Amino acid sequence: MSEWRPIETAPKDGTLVIGCWRSVGEGRHHVGAMEYRVDWWWPLIRKQYTGWCVPNSGPTATDPISWMPFPEPTP
Repeated sequence: MSEWRPIETAPKDGTLVIGCWRSVGEGRHHVGAMEYRVDWWWPLIRKQYTGWCVPNSGPTATDPISWMPFPEPTP
């Protein structure tokens, strides 16, 4: 598997990546799929949002700190 990369180098074209972001008040980190969305309508706040989001959900709780590409599927 790939090594973690700085979040500044992550693709911002909607590509699904594995991301790592800090929990809010828990002292832990979350790791999961995320994608960068531009001008996405977020119903919860009823306005446009641009930033890192969890697919089929909403924005990550805090700004991601690192990322890596998904591995190629095995044959």
